[in-house]
Amino acid sequence: MLVNLTKGGIMQRRWRMLLATTLLTGFLATSTWAGVKVKLQLFVDGLIHPLEMLTAPDGTKRRFIVEQSGTIELLLPDGTMRPAPFLDLTEKMVRLNREFDERGLLGMAFHPKFKENGKFYVVYSGPVSSDAPRRTRLNFNCTNYLSEFRASKTDPNQADLTTERIIFRWHKPQFNHNGGAIAFGPDGYLYIATGDGGSANDKALFHTEKIGNAQDLESPLGKILRIDVNTGDPYSIPADNPFVNRQDVLPEIYAYGLRNPWRMAFDAGGEHQLFTADVGQNSSEEVDIVVKGANYGWNRVRPDHAHCRIRQSERRQGWEGDFGHCWLCLPRQGHATPAGGLRLRRLESPVLTAGRLAPGGLAAQGEGRHVDHRGRGSREHEVPLLRAGFRPG
Repeated sequence: MLVNLTKGGIMQRRWRMLLATTLLTGFLATSTWAGVKVKLQLFVDGLIHPLEMLTAPDGTKRRFIVEQSGTIELLLPDGTMRPAPFLDLTEKMVRLNREFDERGLLGMAFHPKFKENGKFYVVYSGPVSSDAPRRTRLNFNCTNYLSEFRASKTDPNQADLTTERIIFRWHKPQFNHNGGAIAFGPDGYLYIATGDGGSANDKALFHTEKIGNAQDLESPLGKILRIDVNTGDPYSIPADNPFVNRQDVLPEIYAYGLRNPWRMAFDAGGEHQLFTADVGQNSSEEVDIVVKGANYGWNRVRPDHAHCRIRQSERRQGWEGDFGHCWLCLPRQGHATPAGGLRLRRLESPVLTAGRLAPGGLAAQGEGRHVDHRGRGSREHEVPLLRAGFRPG
């Protein structure tokens, strides 16, 4: 997922953002899109490892590019990059491995009233917090922080680091499976995706015995969380969260049983459903529609390639749950994994604009482009998962 994130490193990989990416050639071959011609043009050059690009909801047409290496770069309305980052969190983060790492600056979301209050939120991987339990401090790999910042009052193109307010955090035993996507829903609440804690199969050291972290309703790992950042200190629990009245469950949990929900996004139309791309374990990949209170099965079950049904072996063990809807599941193609996207509901012109694609959208890991896990550079794949996922609505 990440190759040498230090700008001066000898194995530096530099990425280009395209207005429409190479994955488009994959689904244009279908009958629905056969007559559409897509124009590719260079959008941004000189990036290290961009994860997502967001447009500020303030009418300024500025675009904010999240770099996993720890900065948010600012693309100005005239098409030039601001010389200095909008935000630089490298000093607050863990030191990232040059060859391969899944930690870093992982997500960003603007407050719905960003134009008035200048607030935005990020998720980043920092050292294990000093006030964590002793066992955690000695044995865990990192702490992922959800923090609130504000844009500078004197320079809107610069974040004010002194305004950081830590909203939520979760400790992780291993370096991988961080999740880290965040998004405000149409209900005004903030949704947070967390991975299962790392290693493989959710059965490693410091994972919940027998059931794993993702099935443990007292753990924030392997979940979609939902909180209200507009009330409380530093937040409050929405009254209609599914487990709010249960004493044995974290009230922040909105859905659970996920492995590594890497990106997520709300559908801009229809019922505004929340889609998440959950990276699978070796054999299959899935895109889920996130439903309140649903269990997506990891690590006890995983969807099969055709119907996303519970495996018979698990049924024989007598364990069944109220499982959430796996919207799309396909076998893994080489080292390609799902990395997010938005549902494309209509085509306005032969040239797709950046606003019609996204979240990790136009990024090194998004839309069919994936960095080899073994640190041997980038390889591009046509990913049937996302080829099928982007379709007319």
